[in-house]
Amino acid sequence: MNIKNIPNQPNINTVQNDAPKRAEVQKMQNAATQPAKTATEQSKTVATQSGDKVTLTATTQQAKGLEKKAEDAKVDNSEKIKALKLAIEKGEYKVDADAVAKKLIQTELAFQKAGA
Repeated sequence: MNIKNIPNQPNINTVQNDAPKRAEVQKMQNAATQPAKTATEQSKTVATQSGDKVTLTATTQQAKGLEKKAEDAKVDNSEKIKALKLAIEKGEYKVDADAVAKKLIQTELAFQKAGA
């Protein structure tokens, strides 16, 4: 087969099949240059080449931001941990069942309020 005689034009079918992908990329580029959105508008959509989409709500984005801040926070509990380990090793550590129960109830109530 002589490849010198093949025209240098793209296959029409390939161009038509790439059109939706190009449109999606253009849409994402336009979204990146738009001004900040309000909280209700803040949902982020990511499209893959297969056409699947994932949407992150504003709440999810906020949770991710808080998670990142928590990872970056410098907390030094080494002294407290040493003291607890020493108390456990000596058999002096006592669990306050009432305090644990109260914290569990507070946590459950907080989750109920958040879910409502």
